[in-house]
Order: sequence, then structure tokens, then C-alpha cells
Amino acid sequence: MIRDGAKSGPNFAAHYTIVRWGCGAACAALAIVDANTGAVYHPRNLRVVDSANIDYAQMEKPDGHLIKYRLDSRLLIVVGAINEDSALRGISYFVWEHQRLRRISFVHRP
Repeated sequence: MIRDGAKSGPNFAAHYTIVRWGCGAACAALAIVDANTGAVYHPRNLRVVDSANIDYAQMEKPDGHLIKYRLDSRLLIVVGAINEDSALRGISYFVWEHQRLRRISFVHRP
């Protein structure tokens, strides 16, 4: 899954590729791949995102995913429960720095 996803090329923070896959009902897992070196990162503070009880109609489109990112930015926005922890359900804002995701803001939503 990671190898196939990385083939699409960079889509995050200049030369990284975020690869996502389903991990069950209403759940997505991810890895971050360095397109230059091939290194694969599995951030401990963002192993999976639980999207149960998310009002999809209220989500901003165009892609409709719960994990938002851009090639020209180190910002990663996640809607849902981080690592399936209901205390972390809401909108999390992360920045990618030094091969790690650092959460910079969190808006709790029960």
C-alpha cells in the first residue's frame, strides 16, 4: 500500500507523499514518505483517524477527505478522533518539522 501510494509523487511539504489507506469502518491510517530518500514515517501522534460521527455535509470539499494537506505547505489538518481517542475528537492542526508531526492547535468537538 505504501509503495503504491508513494508512486504518485510528492503531495505534502515540498517532497513528501502522504499515503492513506482504510483500516476498518470509518477509519484511515497514514504514512509519510520522503520522495527524495524513500524514508517512511509513521507518526505516533497520528497513527489513525476515526471518522465516526463526522457530519460529512459540513466538511469543506473539494476532496472530501478528513486529512487535508498541500504540496506547498507543512500544515496538516485532521478532522476526527486521533488514534481513535474520543478525547482527541475534533480538528487537529499539525506542522511537519524535523521528520515529525507537531500538533500546534486543537479544537475539541464531542
